[in-house]
Amino acid sequence: VKEGKTAEFTCQVKGEPTPDLTWFIDDKEVKPEGRYTITEKNQLIVFQVKDVTPEDVGKYTVIAKNPLGEATCSANLEVDGRAPTFVEKPMKCTVLEGGTAMFRCRVDGNPEPKVEWSKGKWRKMENNAKTRVFFDEETKQYVLEMDDIKTKDAGTYTVTISNEYGSDTCSVTLICTDKEEDVQDWKAALKKTSVQLPVFLTFI
Repeated sequence: VKEGKTAEFTCQVKGEPTPDLTWFIDDKEVKPEGRYTITEKNQLIVFQVKDVTPEDVGKYTVIAKNPLGEATCSANLEVDGRAPTFVEKPMKCTVLEGGTAMFRCRVDGNPEPKVEWSKGKWRKMENNAKTRVFFDEETKQYVLEMDDIKTKDAGTYTVTISNEYGSDTCSVTLICTDKEEDVQDWKAALKKTSVQLPVFLTFI
Protein backbone atom coordinates (compact mmCIF):
# COMPACT_ATOMS: atom_id res chain seq x y z
CA VAL A 1 0.00 0.00 0.00
CA LYS A 2 1.18 3.56 -0.62
CA GLU A 3 2.28 5.69 2.29
CA GLY A 4 -0.56 7.82 3.64
CA LYS A 5 -3.27 5.45 2.39
CA THR A 6 -5.34 2.89 4.32
CA ALA A 7 -4.27 -0.74 4.57
CA GLU A 8 -6.95 -3.42 4.97
CA PHE A 9 -6.68 -7.01 6.18
CA THR A 10 -9.86 -9.04 5.59
CA CYS A 11 -10.53 -12.47 7.05
CA GLN A 12 -13.52 -14.79 7.29
CA VAL A 13 -14.24 -16.30 10.69
CA LYS A 14 -16.45 -19.29 11.42
CA GLY A 15 -16.99 -21.16 14.67
CA GLU A 16 -19.52 -22.09 17.33
CA PRO A 17 -19.47 -20.56 19.83
CA THR A 18 -18.36 -17.37 18.05
CA PRO A 19 -14.58 -17.08 18.33
CA ASP A 20 -12.84 -14.17 20.04
CA LEU A 21 -10.32 -12.37 17.84
CA THR A 22 -6.98 -10.94 18.86
CA TRP A 23 -4.76 -8.94 16.48
CA PHE A 24 -0.99 -8.67 16.60
CA ILE A 25 1.67 -6.67 14.76
CA ASP A 26 5.01 -8.47 14.93
CA ASP A 27 3.78 -10.43 17.96
CA LYS A 28 2.63 -7.27 19.78
CA GLU A 29 -1.09 -7.13 20.53
CA VAL A 30 -2.97 -4.15 19.10
CA LYS A 31 -6.39 -2.77 20.01
CA PRO A 32 -8.95 -1.03 17.76
CA GLU A 33 -8.01 2.55 18.64
CA GLY A 34 -6.34 5.53 17.01
CA ARG A 35 -5.40 4.62 13.44
CA TYR A 36 -6.55 1.02 13.93
CA THR A 37 -10.19 0.06 13.32
CA ILE A 38 -12.00 -3.29 13.18
CA THR A 39 -15.33 -3.79 11.42
CA GLU A 40 -17.47 -6.92 11.00
CA LYS A 41 -20.09 -7.81 8.40
CA ASN A 42 -21.42 -11.18 7.26
CA GLN A 43 -18.66 -13.14 9.02
CA LEU A 44 -16.01 -10.94 7.35
CA ILE A 45 -13.67 -9.10 9.69
CA VAL A 46 -11.75 -6.09 8.35
CA PHE A 47 -8.76 -4.69 10.22
CA GLN A 48 -7.75 -1.25 8.94
CA VAL A 49 -4.58 0.78 9.41
CA LYS A 50 -5.18 4.39 8.43
CA ASP A 51 -2.56 6.92 7.25
CA VAL A 52 0.05 4.20 6.74
CA THR A 53 3.70 5.09 7.39
CA PRO A 54 6.92 3.08 6.88
CA GLU A 55 6.84 2.30 10.61
CA ASP A 56 3.70 0.21 10.01
CA VAL A 57 5.62 -2.36 7.95
CA GLY A 58 5.51 -5.79 9.54
CA LYS A 59 3.71 -9.08 10.06
CA TYR A 60 0.01 -8.78 10.95
CA THR A 61 -1.59 -11.77 12.67
CA VAL A 62 -5.11 -12.54 13.82
CA ILE A 63 -5.88 -15.36 16.25
CA ALA A 64 -9.45 -16.68 16.46
CA LYS A 65 -10.17 -18.67 19.61
CA ASN A 66 -13.15 -20.38 21.26
CA PRO A 67 -13.36 -23.18 23.87
CA LEU A 68 -12.98 -25.81 21.13
CA GLY A 69 -9.75 -24.52 19.65
CA GLU A 70 -8.03 -21.70 17.78
CA ALA A 71 -6.92 -20.71 14.28
CA THR A 72 -4.24 -18.28 13.13
CA CYS A 73 -3.80 -16.26 9.96
CA SER A 74 -0.94 -13.88 9.07
CA ALA A 75 -0.07 -11.42 6.30
CA ASN A 76 2.72 -8.92 5.71
CA LEU A 77 2.25 -5.19 5.20
CA GLU A 78 4.65 -3.45 2.85
CA VAL A 79 4.59 0.32 2.33
CA ASP A 80 5.43 1.98 -0.97
CA GLY A 81 7.06 5.40 -1.04
CA ARG A 82 5.74 8.78 -2.17
CA ALA A 83 6.84 11.29 -4.77
CA PRO A 84 8.92 14.27 -3.61
CA THR A 85 7.32 17.60 -2.76
CA PHE A 86 8.57 20.99 -1.59
CA VAL A 87 7.77 21.75 2.04
CA GLU A 88 9.56 25.09 1.75
CA LYS A 89 10.55 26.54 -1.62
CA PRO A 90 13.62 28.73 -2.19
CA MET A 91 12.99 32.47 -2.40
CA LYS A 92 14.28 35.21 -4.70
CA CYS A 93 17.62 36.62 -3.57
CA THR A 94 18.97 40.16 -4.09
CA VAL A 95 22.69 40.58 -3.35
CA LEU A 96 25.22 43.38 -3.59
CA GLU A 97 28.00 42.69 -6.07
CA GLY A 98 30.76 40.83 -4.24
CA GLY A 99 28.35 39.54 -1.61
CA THR A 100 27.06 36.05 -0.78
CA ALA A 101 23.85 34.56 -2.19
CA MET A 102 21.97 31.72 -0.55
CA PHE A 103 18.97 29.63 -1.54
CA ARG A 104 17.31 27.19 0.85
CA CYS A 105 14.54 24.62 0.51
CA ARG A 106 12.95 21.84 2.53
CA VAL A 107 11.59 18.74 0.85
CA ASP A 108 9.57 15.65 1.64
CA GLY A 109 9.41 12.22 0.01
CA ASN A 110 10.08 8.55 0.56
CA PRO A 111 12.76 7.55 -0.10
CA GLU A 112 14.54 10.84 0.64
CA PRO A 113 14.63 12.80 -2.63
CA LYS A 114 17.82 13.56 -4.53
CA VAL A 115 18.29 17.35 -4.67
CA GLU A 116 20.17 19.05 -7.51
CA TRP A 117 20.73 22.75 -8.18
CA SER A 118 21.38 24.26 -11.61
CA LYS A 119 21.63 27.65 -13.27
CA GLY A 120 19.21 27.85 -16.14
CA LYS A 121 18.36 24.39 -17.41
CA TRP A 122 21.73 22.76 -17.89
CA ARG A 123 24.53 24.20 -15.73
CA LYS A 124 24.72 21.98 -12.68
CA MET A 125 25.88 23.69 -9.50
CA GLU A 126 28.60 21.74 -7.69
CA ASN A 127 30.98 22.37 -4.82
CA ASN A 128 34.02 24.47 -5.71
CA ALA A 129 35.96 27.47 -4.38
CA LYS A 130 32.96 29.75 -4.89
CA THR A 131 29.95 27.45 -4.54
CA ARG A 132 28.74 25.20 -1.73
CA VAL A 133 25.91 22.71 -2.06
CA PHE A 134 24.99 21.02 1.22
CA PHE A 135 22.30 19.81 3.63
CA ASP A 136 21.86 21.85 6.80
CA GLU A 137 21.32 19.31 9.58
CA GLU A 138 20.10 21.95 12.03
CA THR A 139 17.31 23.37 9.86
CA LYS A 140 16.75 20.26 7.68
CA GLN A 141 17.17 22.41 4.56
CA TYR A 142 19.03 21.84 1.32
CA VAL A 143 21.25 24.84 0.59
CA LEU A 144 22.94 26.46 -2.41
CA GLU A 145 25.43 29.12 -1.27
CA MET A 146 27.62 31.24 -3.57
CA ASP A 147 30.33 33.77 -2.66
CA ASP A 148 31.65 36.84 -4.48
CA ILE A 149 28.55 37.32 -6.61
CA LYS A 150 29.08 39.09 -9.93
CA THR A 151 26.65 40.38 -12.53
CA LYS A 152 27.26 37.24 -14.60
CA ASP A 153 25.94 35.13 -11.71
CA ALA A 154 22.53 36.79 -11.85
CA GLY A 155 19.72 34.84 -13.46
CA THR A 156 17.39 31.94 -12.87
CA TYR A 157 18.40 29.01 -10.68
CA THR A 158 16.46 25.76 -10.56
CA VAL A 159 16.30 23.08 -7.88
CA THR A 160 15.17 19.61 -8.95
CA ILE A 161 14.03 16.98 -6.46
CA SER A 162 13.51 13.36 -7.47
CA ASN A 163 13.12 9.79 -6.30
CA GLU A 164 11.81 6.61 -7.89
CA TYR A 165 8.21 7.81 -7.48
CA GLY A 166 8.49 11.14 -9.27
CA SER A 167 10.14 14.54 -9.44
CA ASP A 168 9.44 18.25 -9.07
CA THR A 169 11.25 21.50 -9.85
CA CYS A 170 11.24 25.05 -8.59
CA SER A 171 12.93 28.08 -10.17
CA VAL A 172 14.07 31.20 -8.37
CA THR A 173 15.81 34.44 -9.36
CA LEU A 174 19.17 35.82 -8.25
CA ILE A 175 19.57 39.58 -8.68
CA CYS A 176 23.00 41.23 -8.44
CA THR A 177 22.94 44.96 -7.71
CA ASP A 178 25.27 47.81 -6.76
CA LYS A 179 22.50 49.64 -4.89
CA GLU A 180 22.24 49.09 -1.15
CA GLU A 181 18.61 50.23 -1.16
CA ASP A 182 17.69 47.34 -3.48
CA VAL A 183 19.03 44.88 -0.93
CA GLN A 184 17.24 46.63 1.93
CA ASP A 185 13.95 46.56 0.01
CA TRP A 186 14.42 42.85 -0.66
CA LYS A 187 15.18 42.12 3.01
CA ALA A 188 12.10 44.06 4.08
CA ALA A 189 9.92 42.08 1.69
CA LEU A 190 11.53 38.84 2.86
CA LYS A 191 10.62 39.54 6.48
CA LYS A 192 6.98 39.93 5.51
CA THR A 193 6.83 36.63 3.64
CA SER A 194 9.34 34.42 5.44
CA VAL A 195 8.25 31.32 7.33
CA GLN A 196 9.73 30.73 10.76
CA LEU A 197 11.81 27.60 11.05
CA PRO A 198 10.12 24.71 12.84
CA VAL A 199 11.22 23.19 16.11
CA PHE A 200 12.56 19.66 15.76
CA LEU A 201 12.13 17.20 18.62
CA THR A 202 13.66 13.76 18.98
CA PHE A 203 12.64 11.17 21.52
CA ILE A 204 15.55 9.56 23.34
